[in-house]
Amino acid sequence: MKPFVLLIALALVASVCVLVNPAAATAADGTAAKIDHVAFQNDSFPDGSRQKLDVEWSVADNAQAPVTVDLELPEGIQGYSDTFGMTDESGAEMGECTVTSGKVHCEVSEEYLKTHPVGVHGTVTFFAQTTFKNRTDENHTFDFGSNTQQVTVEKNPNWCTVNCEFGGQGAGKWGSYDNATDTIVWTVQLPAGTNGMDVGKKVSVTDDGIDGTNYELVKDDTYPRVREAGYLKYNEWDRQTVAGWATKSAGVDWSPDGKTASFTTGPGKGAGTHPDGDNSTGTEGSFYQVQWKVKVKSPGTLDSEGNRQFTNAAKYTIEGQDEKTVQGSATRYISSANVIGTNFGRISITKDLAGDTTLNPDFTVHFKATGTETAEGDLTIKSGQTVNREFFSGTSVTFSEVKPAGPDNVTWSTPVFVDAEGKKADSVTVKVEGDKLGTTTKFTLQNKAELKRAPFQAKKVVQNPDDVPLSGDATYTLNYSYPADPAKGFAAGFGSLELPGNGEAVSSDQLPVGAKVTLQETTPAAIPGATWAAPKLSQNTVTIGDDESADLVTLTNRITQDTGDFTVKKTLSGNGKDLVPEGTEFTVHYAWDAINGFPGGEGDLKVKAGETSEPSVDIPAGATVKLSELKATDPDGAAFGDPKFDKTEFTIAKDTTVSINLDNPVSWNNGDFSVEKKVVGDGKDLVGSDVAFTVDYTYELPEKLHADPSKGSGTLTVLNDGKAVTADPLPQGTKVTLSEATPPATAGGTWTSTSFDKSEFTIGDKVTTSVTLTNAIERDLGGLSIEKTVSGNGKSLVADGTEFTVKYSYAGGDGFDAGEGTVTVKSGEKASLVSGLPAGAVVTLDEVAPTKVEGGTWGTPTFKDGNIVTIGKDKTAEVVLDNPIDLNSGQFSVAKKVEGSGAQLVAPDTAFTVAYSYPAGEGYEAGKGTLEVKADGKAVTSGEIPFGAKVSLEEAAPAAVEGGEWQGAKFSTDTVTIGDGTTAEVSLTNTIDKVPDQPTSQPTESGQPGQPGQPGQPGGKLPNTGANVAAALAGGLALLLIGAGVIMVARRRRR
Repeated sequence: MKPFVLLIALALVASVCVLVNPAAATAADGTAAKIDHVAFQNDSFPDGSRQKLDVEWSVADNAQAPVTVDLELPEGIQGYSDTFGMTDESGAEMGECTVTSGKVHCEVSEEYLKTHPVGVHGTVTFFAQTTFKNRTDENHTFDFGSNTQQVTVEKNPNWCTVNCEFGGQGAGKWGSYDNATDTIVWTVQLPAGTNGMDVGKKVSVTDDGIDGTNYELVKDDTYPRVREAGYLKYNEWDRQTVAGWATKSAGVDWSPDGKTASFTTGPGKGAGTHPDGDNSTGTEGSFYQVQWKVKVKSPGTLDSEGNRQFTNAAKYTIEGQDEKTVQGSATRYISSANVIGTNFGRISITKDLAGDTTLNPDFTVHFKATGTETAEGDLTIKSGQTVNREFFSGTSVTFSEVKPAGPDNVTWSTPVFVDAEGKKADSVTVKVEGDKLGTTTKFTLQNKAELKRAPFQAKKVVQNPDDVPLSGDATYTLNYSYPADPAKGFAAGFGSLELPGNGEAVSSDQLPVGAKVTLQETTPAAIPGATWAAPKLSQNTVTIGDDESADLVTLTNRITQDTGDFTVKKTLSGNGKDLVPEGTEFTVHYAWDAINGFPGGEGDLKVKAGETSEPSVDIPAGATVKLSELKATDPDGAAFGDPKFDKTEFTIAKDTTVSINLDNPVSWNNGDFSVEKKVVGDGKDLVGSDVAFTVDYTYELPEKLHADPSKGSGTLTVLNDGKAVTADPLPQGTKVTLSEATPPATAGGTWTSTSFDKSEFTIGDKVTTSVTLTNAIERDLGGLSIEKTVSGNGKSLVADGTEFTVKYSYAGGDGFDAGEGTVTVKSGEKASLVSGLPAGAVVTLDEVAPTKVEGGTWGTPTFKDGNIVTIGKDKTAEVVLDNPIDLNSGQFSVAKKVEGSGAQLVAPDTAFTVAYSYPAGEGYEAGKGTLEVKADGKAVTSGEIPFGAKVSLEEAAPAAVEGGEWQGAKFSTDTVTIGDGTTAEVSLTNTIDKVPDQPTSQPTESGQPGQPGQPGQPGGKLPNTGANVAAALAGGLALLLIGAGVIMVARRRRR
């Protein structure tokens, strides 16, 4: 390529007009630059991402020092804190810019303004981010004052929407670059599961990259340090992360050079706790990071954006694991600012070393200036640097570079200058004049250095003897790394190969020739229920470009199923264990569900009492085993209770035999007995249903029970309610003897016997032995006899055998109810007996009124010793009941009737005398009397005469009646039997004839009355009305005696 010449006409300025912009007005305290334009380099980017903002500024001519550039960042934009220099055309620092979160402030040096008073302007480029935390893409318009810019702010990628639960902490390393101090804080993170690292593990972490050449360790109040956290918490992005980081001071040992930290892992905040609010969750173990601060002493690797990359490696060991290596990187992001004046033209050459080498030697750029300014020399520049030289107006400058050489593994291309329009030339000539004044003419000096490269190959061999379920498309990561070799021009590198499980070979990327590659496999993804053995590499290192790199590296992994098993130890307990026959075998059934792709299964273990079973079959680790025991046949006389496992569910652990204790309680079977009360006898009604009887029992327990004491006793209370009472259970085979306490005294009755249908028996196996206890009771009874007597003058009226009714009654008493009844008693016969009366009964006797006896009246009956009798047990109370009877009386009446022709001669008040008499009879004496009866026809009644008396009547001769002659007298009856309270009516008729008138004559015996017994003659005899009086009286007496006999006979008959 031929050189080309840029001719710039120099405009001579005769006078300078200074225009003052109000926005950039000068003042004694300096000049504020005018912001001409501000814009993000990208108009669409994710929220929170690091973005470049470009600021163009300018000041009026002859600006007063200091010149300041100030930009307040709009809301929603936050700057990355940084401090960097402002360079002039030559690359010399002519001011400083400071970026904070909300502002950019730059200040141009006074020295520069003195030599460049006209057309001062420049640019500032710095990093910022938006802070909207938006969940969806949004359009935002930012007003920078000088202009606005519309930007599409994409969704912040930090928001979590799926798989937001913490899934464990991987091993890793990263760095954070501080531009202000040119320091990096390297962080090594140790791997941990969701519950933190296992507690009590010894850990060692070493940063070998702190070699004093590339990085120098910084020790201050903070670094180096070990950080520890013990719980999880959801952060502002809805993602669950490790939280509560704090410096672990106790228990950390640092090596003398400060590069190695050793400590033992500790517990977390504890599962199930909430140490920092409800959205926090404590963990069993803790999480760890180790941090070092280093001073950067190497240039790093320049990327296409002008940023510099720094890499580093560390290694760590965790107790029980192989040593691991982690790689990390840090980036120094470059901000920039420049300032340009117009008396000079600036020529800026930026060295751009393309290619993949890390070589950055000093490149020599030769220049030769002629014209207004003459000079010749060499500029030394490294890749990524810019050299600026100002040349005075009218100067012509030519630039060229010598092609570098070496090392052998690098190929250099011819250097090329590229102008702003993209034209390329091996050398360039620039003439500073015209519009080139006050501006920068920029060239990029391109060199390309390419490393010679070659790959290596590897394949995977998976050994799976247990047919562990593996994904068919699973890959395995083979990590490789190699250290930097500054002499050969390559940086440290690392990468990985994803080796398919089918053994297919995979080639690595093209790696620098000469790189010494170390191989290490990332532990394959854990397969639940299986374990990967340590990987085996056919070779652990490969040097790229050597013959061995052509060999195929074989990575072998062996995976085996994790299994465990269990055993069962059988014991017997309980009082019936001796009844279990020796050698009885028990069956334990077990089952587990499918897990981790392994099928479920089941089986049985056989085990004898006092022994431990053989181990079960191998069961997948992690499987939950559920146990049950098949019901064993109960031994005679005993029963198995529910089996008692110390655990019925458990989880199988790898290579572990779980010991299970299984006890079978054996209960000696019980039985019992019941006693039912039965009361018999005629006194059973005296015993109420609530009467309690006491049954005592003694028992002797079976010898095999080994009971101490082996004998005992008890008591049952049995009611007379027909309900059996059951005793407390007793072991089957127990011998029982029954007895009854003396039954309770029962009023009105006497217990005569007690009998059990079985008083000795043996308790049966789970049965109730029924016993009947019979008690006989007889009533306490007595009786009474009643003897009937009859007294009084009328007793002859009562014939022997006459029946009398006596009522008896008694109130209820102890053991008997009230009662009553009647008894028939006969006069003149043996006493009547009433039996079966309750002993103790107080009997009241009362006679029913006797049947009326004709001719007699009953008096009040009389009980000899009273009418109240107390019945004695087995005794007869004798009672005498007398009935007095009085002989009744009667009367007779006589009415006079006068007949005959001379009846008118008899005055009505004429009195007649009737004599009567009666002989003595049973119960009365003889008697007599007279009645005066008048002729007026009115009956005259006698006095009271004993019943049955035979009364004879006789009339005395009536008085003579003048003019009449009594012809005779006639009774309607001249013998009367006295009735019972009656009046026998008798009429007495006297006939009188009228005497005819006689002629007057001289009586022979003048004035001499006639003799008695001479009718018709005064003083003559009365008319003969029957026998003579003496004969009549004698006959009447005889009749009375006969009548009395008749009455007596009648009375006897009535009896």
